[in-house]
Amino acid sequence: MTAFRSTDIPEIEGLREYIDSIAGKFCPFIRPSTRAQSMRTSIYELSGVEDQIEPSMFYLGLLHTEILRRVRFLTPPHRAVLACENLIFRFDGEDQVDGKALFAWPHWLLKTRYTNVGIMFGKFWLGEEADSRLGQPIPAPPYHLLSIRSAVIKRDPQFFRKAPGLLGDLLTSNDDGRDIIGRTELSMTQPEPDWTFTMVQEVSQSLLTSGFYETIKEQAAKELKPAHD
Repeated sequence: MTAFRSTDIPEIEGLREYIDSIAGKFCPFIRPSTRAQSMRTSIYELSGVEDQIEPSMFYLGLLHTEILRRVRFLTPPHRAVLACENLIFRFDGEDQVDGKALFAWPHWLLKTRYTNVGIMFGKFWLGEEADSRLGQPIPAPPYHLLSIRSAVIKRDPQFFRKAPGLLGDLLTSNDDGRDIIGRTELSMTQPEPDWTFTMVQEVSQSLLTSGFYETIKEQAAKELKPAHD
């Protein structure tokens, strides 16, 4: 099954129950975002080629981040804060990989580039076991999921305990429309409403041959060992 920026929760096994349980105890923004039709969910069936899964996750995350930025510019301020893009990644062997390692670099590279424009990234891997700050067990995700949302400055500093060097970027974040990743070079010239599932797939596939992900990953690895929080 595929879905592209659906305002309805896709009917795949366990997803609705998972989101309802997270909304009830752990994330107060899910229900208002859903009511405002600001939470969008996409499902991507990724190539079975193992070395393409990680860069595909990064590129799709990057494209949907840029879509979310455009949505915010077209949305009244009181609703823009609820903007959210959830990406579910499906692939052969999805239940056998190390989900934490799989998300580590894509998540870190997106976070280091977009925190200063007020974008937050949540990584949730299939079967992840974790507790909340209050010690409550968090329901295990039924799929590998990347959540991209607008930052909430009063609440989000808690997510930078392992990346204190980015906290200043969060606190002073402002999205002035700056070109972070070279939209023109990446063929990202269409305004948000014109983006389609086919277009995102085509650009993502094109990027897989560009070597962009490998280059910035190598550069980041030389600069520091990421905390991957």
